[in-house]
Amino acid sequence: MKKYFFHISVGLLILVIAGYFIWTKYGTGSKVEPVYVLPFLIALLVASFVFLVLWIRENTSTRVFAYGSNTVVMVVALIAVLFIINYISDRHNYRKDFTSNRRFSLSDQTEKIMKGLEQNITILGFYQDGDTNSRESFKDLVEEYIQLSSRINYKLIDPIKNPNKAMEYGIKQLNTVIVEVSPQKREKLTGKLSEQALTNAIMKLARKGTNKVVYFLKGHKELDINQDLSKVRDAMEKETYEVRELLLFKDLTIPQDCSILVIAGPLTMPEKKELEVIDTYLRGGGKLMVMVDPMKTGLEDFLGNWGVIVENDLILDFVGPQLVGTDPSMPLSADYPDHEITKDMKGMITIYPVARSVSPVSTPKESDITTTTIIQSLPQSWSYRGKIDFGKEMSPDQTRDKEGPVSMGVAVTMPLEKKEPEEPFKPTEEKKGKEIRLVVVGNSSFIDNKYLAFQGNSDMFLNIMNWLSQEEDLISIRPKDPEMHSLDLKPQQSLMIALFALIVFPLLLIITGISVWLHRR
Repeated sequence: MKKYFFHISVGLLILVIAGYFIWTKYGTGSKVEPVYVLPFLIALLVASFVFLVLWIRENTSTRVFAYGSNTVVMVVALIAVLFIINYISDRHNYRKDFTSNRRFSLSDQTEKIMKGLEQNITILGFYQDGDTNSRESFKDLVEEYIQLSSRINYKLIDPIKNPNKAMEYGIKQLNTVIVEVSPQKREKLTGKLSEQALTNAIMKLARKGTNKVVYFLKGHKELDINQDLSKVRDAMEKETYEVRELLLFKDLTIPQDCSILVIAGPLTMPEKKELEVIDTYLRGGGKLMVMVDPMKTGLEDFLGNWGVIVENDLILDFVGPQLVGTDPSMPLSADYPDHEITKDMKGMITIYPVARSVSPVSTPKESDITTTTIIQSLPQSWSYRGKIDFGKEMSPDQTRDKEGPVSMGVAVTMPLEKKEPEEPFKPTEEKKGKEIRLVVVGNSSFIDNKYLAFQGNSDMFLNIMNWLSQEEDLISIRPKDPEMHSLDLKPQQSLMIALFALIVFPLLLIITGISVWLHRR
């Protein structure tokens, strides 16, 4: 039998390979469990290895066999270690993004939405097979989502090779992505796919119920949502909010579908009747955001009744704004008090051009009102309450001004009364049993088109909207555009780099080589 050890070993090995191929290729639909098949195949493989070792031992000397056996054991041990490492890493992965703006990581907003998914999402990418760059970019991005949720799956489709599939989804151009929950509920994305666009599409599909409607009050020279606030309007619509205007004085009625009412920097005083309607709206479970600039607005007494003091001042900072190239009348905020709105904004800077201070009342008129500062200026700033003259050096007056940090934003909550409010506003079933919420910020310019893109301004406003609509799970930091890092060199610096790279370093290498050669001789 010793003569046939090698043939037996090869025969058993072929049997193992054939058995494994037949089982995986044709036995997937059978009721044979892996627990019965795999041990049998492993036993055949071990038997093949044993017969091969016996054949080598019969045909080699004892010393050669010993060395060979040691080598085989070491190789098998190494393969086993590599297998175990790969097995563990496949099931327990760890990733770390060291880029300054987490360029290769998904945002906090995306992570929250993925973890909260309750239904399966299918992402179809219609890319040509030859467009390797676009296909790979699509795969890389979607696989990041798959890492966060098992409810995400995707498929790449070539619309040229599959025209019927393209027609089914209404694809009229290449590089189109379809995000769908069902054939009746889907979103179409065209052009270069970004995390922000994909996350917003998923959020629209995953959101339950109807979209929240946000009304911006007009008629008092507020910021216009179609001009001054067109960018913030687009940002809100991407987060599934519906944005509309409200001329309150016309009918003295706030629509029943109003989820949030926004008053953005009025220049003229609202009428008393308007304020009465807004107060009734709030007490009926409404949500209100007020932005007041440093001037008389007529809202001071109204907000005072809700536990917010609006000062007649101007917040100045001669240190912080200089770091970002702005003037002292544009205070910054970077250290936010603990609150649901600002919990994810640690380290992010927001700017408030021409702001006044708003602060909580120490003892509200109504005991169940809770007021909390959410935005404050930097410690070196102060609340200036004198005559403004930027041509002269200004410093805090201890008898008149207030040193920083100065409160610039306040959040107010109050339990909703069980009794039905008076007309003209009655809460819907959605608002009953929830609390009244109000946010007051001493500046409106931080959300206009010019300053919305400044670091955390957009996140701050959208987080306020999410908190007011009582959707705290959506409060997060949103995807940012990748930073472009460039190094600007002066002509002299470019010349020095060229000299060192093309002349000095090669010359040093040549001199070193010649020195070594002479030393050896």
